[in-house]
Amino acid sequence: MPRRRRTVLSFLVVGALVALAACSTGDADPSVTVTSAQVSTTVASPPVETLPDGSLRAPVGFTAVVLTVTGADGSTVEVCVWLADDPEERSLGLMDVGDPELGGKAGMVFAFDAEVDSAFWMRNTILPLSIAYLDGEGAVVSTADMEPCPVGVTDCPTYPPAGRYRMALEVPQGALPELGVVPDGRVALGGDCPAT
Repeated sequence: MPRRRRTVLSFLVVGALVALAACSTGDADPSVTVTSAQVSTTVASPPVETLPDGSLRAPVGFTAVVLTVTGADGSTVEVCVWLADDPEERSLGLMDVGDPELGGKAGMVFAFDAEVDSAFWMRNTILPLSIAYLDGEGAVVSTADMEPCPVGVTDCPTYPPAGRYRMALEVPQGALPELGVVPDGRVALGGDCPAT
């Protein structure tokens, strides 16, 4: 046999043995044929986007609105939050946001046209967050602390509300009491935030 044919044949035999070893799970299914076209590679997730000044990515494409929080004692606080009020914005939320200051806003409010009871999750979310589910009157239905779910994970835990809600407010984890978002308090949306 010519040397070139032996080299090619040796390469094919070694390649086949490596492929068999790599694909073996101990429970081979003789009806399945593995080909090189079925081999997939894992693509690393992109790094968190940084801005030219080196800061981490803040929410983009959202309107900023005034959120008025009335505490249980009647005191009021006004803060600016990002507003997610359509399906596309609500599905994006704070995914991939790495700026712990959230672009200078206190959080993000998810506003719905009617009461809902769907759970939130933290898929592709980098920062730990707290969520307050709020009814149509702005009263707290329930709250939860939510942990980041890494990029690429598809079975992230969900955080269901204790009842139906009309708005959900996400803030950096632990910040709800600082804002006065507590039982017996109320939250209301106002107009656009003043330009800064």
